[in-house]
Amino acid sequence: MKKSGFTLIELLVVIAIIAILASILFPVFAKAREQARKATCISQVRQIAVAIQMYAQDNGSKMPGSSWVSDIDSYLGKTDKMFFCPSDGSKESGGVSYAYSGLLLGKDAKGIKESLILSPSEVGCVADATPTETYPTCRVLGGGGMLDEAAYGAVPAARHSKGLVAGYCDGHAKYIASQPNDQDMSNGITRAFYQVASLGLIDNPLGMVGAGTGIAGSYGTVTVGGEYVAAPLVMAAAQMYGSYYTRGFNGASADIPLRGSNFLWGHASGAGGYAGTAVAYDALVFIVAKGSKIPGLTLSNATYATNTTSIATLFGYGYEANTAQAYYMDASKSSTAAWAQAILAQAPGGEAVQVANDLEMVEKVSNDPYAIGYCSSVFADPDRVTVLSLEGKIWPSASTKYRWVLPTSGAVDWPYVRKIYVEAAGTAGLALESALEQGQLGAALKAGPLFKGGYLAP
Repeated sequence: MKKSGFTLIELLVVIAIIAILASILFPVFAKAREQARKATCISQVRQIAVAIQMYAQDNGSKMPGSSWVSDIDSYLGKTDKMFFCPSDGSKESGGVSYAYSGLLLGKDAKGIKESLILSPSEVGCVADATPTETYPTCRVLGGGGMLDEAAYGAVPAARHSKGLVAGYCDGHAKYIASQPNDQDMSNGITRAFYQVASLGLIDNPLGMVGAGTGIAGSYGTVTVGGEYVAAPLVMAAAQMYGSYYTRGFNGASADIPLRGSNFLWGHASGAGGYAGTAVAYDALVFIVAKGSKIPGLTLSNATYATNTTSIATLFGYGYEANTAQAYYMDASKSSTAAWAQAILAQAPGGEAVQVANDLEMVEKVSNDPYAIGYCSSVFADPDRVTVLSLEGKIWPSASTKYRWVLPTSGAVDWPYVRKIYVEAAGTAGLALESALEQGQLGAALKAGPLFKGGYLAP
């Protein structure tokens, strides 16, 4: 009996089928492997975040410092494996694949108090990152405090399907499916590790500002005061040159007597005898909750379109069941409130609810589907509230770089824009004001990641 074998054509067909199956299955297998690596990374980062919490509990409520790896090593069983991301191709084995947030460091490179972290679930503590080529041993994201940013400038690393894993100060960890962009406030990694200070989620304005970028220390101690709207600019700058004496950003002209001879004062008005230099611009915005249920609001271009008359009517009602709940601030304590009420041409009526400041305003409005309020654009967090579109003007702009403080008065077409001024008194004040005019303080602000978007006035 004659034996028959495969013909050449049959063999080629089988090989082709195998090749087709391989081309289909190999990416699937690769994706499955990456999913497993990502799951391992999330688990490790979560354990690192919990270890950071445990360290703080055992060390007077202070977060780890720039030596965070050795600080928390004992809480993780002293195993190098916990600090190595399985998707980190730059290391064959072992090593540290993560970096610690510079916003959690003070000027001495030591960790800040836990109490300064006002929103632990939104403030990042550790993430997939890689050091810069200049400083290959870097383990801190972006630098912190008075430390030289270049020496601590680790950068976020999107290792997992163009995204990365981040751990937060409350101990949870998650995957963020986007490329890092430190100029985009809607970016998850940016919010957690770069913008949380300016959003009021952490009270450490010193963090992320590099050393040697500003005015020499001979200009004296600087105290900060003034408006909430000046906080992200003035606080970060003033922290470069002296002690942080007061949060103090609720007041307007009524708080002026608090000033001393070495006082840097942020305010948002050129009236009343102020003699200052404009450093930035701010906008007044009216806000409602995400998914607002207020009748009559029309969603257009991802925001709700209305007009000043309709807004004034809602504030006039104050409260109407299943219609609206107005929230307002005391105009004698906040020029943001005075500004809003001047535009509304009336004080809030009915059963309106008073809140203390912009931060509380955003918190209350974001949790009430029938709420309407107002705040400085610096606190109008687009992930928590929706800014009403007025007179056909939309804010925030389409560019996600300019979500809060306005870069220039002409960059965004918005009806209610005002300048942020800095006034400095005394010998130190004159030197600071001169430095502002010469652009030295501007250079200091621009040097930090918080201000890379160009938020200074020309």
